[in-house]
Amino acid sequence: SSSNALGQTNNSYDFDTQRQFTSALDCRWQGKKRKWGLGLGGSFINNPFKYNPTDNINALRNVVGAYVSGGFMERVAIMGEWTYNRLDIKDSLSTRLDQRTLFAELDIRIYDGLDLKGQYELYDNLANELSNRRRYSFGVDMFPLTGFEVEAMVRLVSEPNGSEIKNDEFQTVFIFYF
Repeated sequence: SSSNALGQTNNSYDFDTQRQFTSALDCRWQGKKRKWGLGLGGSFINNPFKYNPTDNINALRNVVGAYVSGGFMERVAIMGEWTYNRLDIKDSLSTRLDQRTLFAELDIRIYDGLDLKGQYELYDNLANELSNRRRYSFGVDMFPLTGFEVEAMVRLVSEPNGSEIKNDEFQTVFIFYF
């Protein structure tokens, strides 16, 4: 909270005084004549916060991530990312929630203006393997005009624990570059 010159209190949305720390580092290399490229990087977040301000329960979220990317012959791009997310709640049970996320993507340029794409995602709840969710995506990325992109993807979702729920989807995104 903050007070103005008249002593009136203003309760802001951020009701605690704890501070988040965020850091990231990445490096990129490129071969002669642009035949290949490589990228490596990582990030870290430390975020203490009030989980339940009414009962004065604090929590701490730590997230660490790493990624790699590669490009070959200006036609093929590969990207991968791994993230580990931990939430510690300082309640009477000392609750801890851990989650891991994996992402991989392969892009192949067929010709200028048309790319084929494939993606894999894993959302892994480390406390319960039966709740893991996977998503496989396939599609195209088109650039029909300068400054305009159309991405069309089919996403096939593998629900946890043999669920009968069908969450497959078709997604089209229109992007304008200015």
